[in-house]
Amino acid sequence: MKKLIRETEWLRVYGTDLGQHYESRLVSDKVSVPSESVIQRWNSITSEERWEIALALQLRGTIEFTLVPLVDFLLENGDSVVRSTLAPLLPMHPDKETALNFLISQIRNEKSHRANYFQALALIGDVRAVPPLTEIYEEVQQKYGRYESMSIEEASDFIACCEALWKLTSGDRFRLSVQRLATHPNDTVRTMASLSLRSD
Repeated sequence: MKKLIRETEWLRVYGTDLGQHYESRLVSDKVSVPSESVIQRWNSITSEERWEIALALQLRGTIEFTLVPLVDFLLENGDSVVRSTLAPLLPMHPDKETALNFLISQIRNEKSHRANYFQALALIGDVRAVPPLTEIYEEVQQKYGRYESMSIEEASDFIACCEALWKLTSGDRFRLSVQRLATHPNDTVRTMASLSLRSD
């Protein structure tokens, strides 16, 4: 059962037994996206509303041709939260080369909250992502050794990195790394790793 907590120009936020659930008004109400208005108002929009715009677009699950300029604007002018929120849309971006280069630059520049970028690279499926992904994988291996000290966020990112490499290379060592996290001392990390292994 879900209960409406609040409603904004972009989202409806519901409370459920599993936590908060977000619904894009761009989908449920078929609200048109005022792209030019968003760009013009950008400097006066709060950080929270900027994230809400990005999430509402992400929840559409597609990028229509008319929305490409807005998505590009948000990727260029948004903060790290906005860019990460929009990342799941990039496999559908009409300019695959630009999307690929953007995602690779983000995983190199950002040091946390990279799971969305890794997942997007896996969906694009371009092997040019393998070297930077492998570099990150090796850095994590060197830093954490047996993984016990990984936080939930770090484990989430690492699992997504392994999944991307696993999809792009079929390398067994990436799947084995996820298997090792299935014995992590934290319940949430073990659950994430188990779900990853089952989804293979």
